[in-house]
Amino acid sequence: MKFAVIPTAFSNESVIGHTLRLLKRNGFKHIAHILKQTEINRLIKWQKSKIEVVDNITFKKSPSPQISFPFWERSLLTTVQVCPQCIEENGYFHEEWQNPFIRHCEQHQCMLVSECSSCGEQLQFDIQLLSNHCTNPKCGKSLRTKVLVPGLENEERVFDCYLAAYVLNDLCENSSKYPNESINQSDLLIGFWLLSCEQKARAWLNKLVSHSNLYIPLNIVLANVLTLTKYLKCDWPALAVFENLYKYDYSNTSKNSIKPTWLPIDKATSLLGIDLDGLERLLSSKLVISKTHNGLNNRSVIDVSPIFEMLKQSSQIEGMEPLTAFKQTMLYNDICLADILIGVLDGKLNIGYEADIDLLNSLFVKPEQFKSFCSQTFSNKRDEVISIQKASQLTGLPHESLMKLRKQGKLRIPPWTYNTDQVVYEDVLRIRNEKNTQFELF
Repeated sequence: MKFAVIPTAFSNESVIGHTLRLLKRNGFKHIAHILKQTEINRLIKWQKSKIEVVDNITFKKSPSPQISFPFWERSLLTTVQVCPQCIEENGYFHEEWQNPFIRHCEQHQCMLVSECSSCGEQLQFDIQLLSNHCTNPKCGKSLRTKVLVPGLENEERVFDCYLAAYVLNDLCENSSKYPNESINQSDLLIGFWLLSCEQKARAWLNKLVSHSNLYIPLNIVLANVLTLTKYLKCDWPALAVFENLYKYDYSNTSKNSIKPTWLPIDKATSLLGIDLDGLERLLSSKLVISKTHNGLNNRSVIDVSPIFEMLKQSSQIEGMEPLTAFKQTMLYNDICLADILIGVLDGKLNIGYEADIDLLNSLFVKPEQFKSFCSQTFSNKRDEVISIQKASQLTGLPHESLMKLRKQGKLRIPPWTYNTDQVVYEDVLRIRNEKNTQFELF
């Protein structure tokens, strides 16, 4: 394969754009006449096509994205968007049009076009594009500009609209290497209107809650809202609603069977308030379900619905108090929510349950029974090992003091482990008792 004409690349021309122009200048009508789809896809992604003669002419290093998106490995559009006026005037494909956060042409103050206004078909990377024509062979009409949508001329605001589109389409758990092709400009506009209107934001929250089960805590029901607020870059009217999402009165009377609630492990630990070790124990007790059978890791996805299937059987009774009133008791006895849930499952603890903002705020206990449960559970842990961080919580001593005690041999590293962040539980209890005795002498 040889090319008679080799056009010089423009400084802001993309690899796929330079390839299209190379083929056009050498008389080809369609890119598919010379390249296979896998080769085209590589060029779109700024990779070598593996056709040496093409790569030697067109390949150059891809530009570094200025903004990273939480659900994409690479912020690089693999679909077409162009400014018809730029194409008409210059006849080449700009590299910035593959930046998903640029949705308008700064020079002509218009929206970039990704589909033909005549036939409605999505534009493709083909040679007709450089003549400002629709790439649909049944159409071929000239592309027309779109009026600028105020608010989408800023990259960070476009980022937020993409984020809202992902959340509204429930795509947050489906990370991909490149921007999802199903998110188009109409989805971005829907995200834009949601963020721009307090009324729409409130209606969305109400819809999420009304379609959820009565026994699921609000922070799990509204997990996508929390994801949205976590990553938003700009100030929007809807933020006033999202920042007060727990203060509204929602109508939710759905008592249907609890559907599987799959969460990535990082989101599960955050929403439940249970660390990875605790979730491992819940997995062993079948209070959570994993998609794999090799234990849990940072990439695991788990179903937490069995927890709420168990808890929905437990109603509040007279004499119960909120679990939140016993945080100090839990801390002193090294009791976590996993201990409590397993205690309920094993019949060692009676609880009341009424879904609230999160799991901790949804539980109620009888004070004396709970204190007895904590004491007994604590005594059963004496042969275990714990982390330096937890040892600091139990003793009230800073990390530096504990490290000094470890050098003195008073806080041993378990001989059966190489993990230097672990210490013998019995040593921690002895240090705590000694500290309490010293305080009593004054």
